[in-house]
Amino acid sequence: VPVAASGQAVRVRATEEGTGAPMAGAIVDVLDPADRVAAQALLSATGQRLVALPAPGTYRVRVRRIGFEPHTSAPLAVGAADTLDVALRVPARRVALQAVRVTGDRRCARDAYGTGPVAT
Repeated sequence: VPVAASGQAVRVRATEEGTGAPMAGAIVDVLDPADRVAAQALLSATGQRLVALPAPGTYRVRVRRIGFEPHTSAPLAVGAADTLDVALRVPARRVALQAVRVTGDRRCARDAYGTGPVAT
């Protein structure tokens, strides 16, 4: 007789504090008590994602996006076969990113735009 599999998970919904806009494309890390990433997902266009967890236990949910400070939830107790709904209002605290310097060398022996068939 087939039996439905069940496991523990968190259903994350993250919105930006102040605007209430969904945090589409933000990264969600589910952290174990040692702050190791136990599971990870990318939020959908609606700022939501169901994240399966490897085992019951205590976890925290961290939301990250480029150019903003990460936000971490309070600890959550997740039992076997539980699916917790976690709604996070994430502060929009910008951080200054360091400048990126890009260098490179030419691969072409001559300028492709200055001569030849492309230059017409």
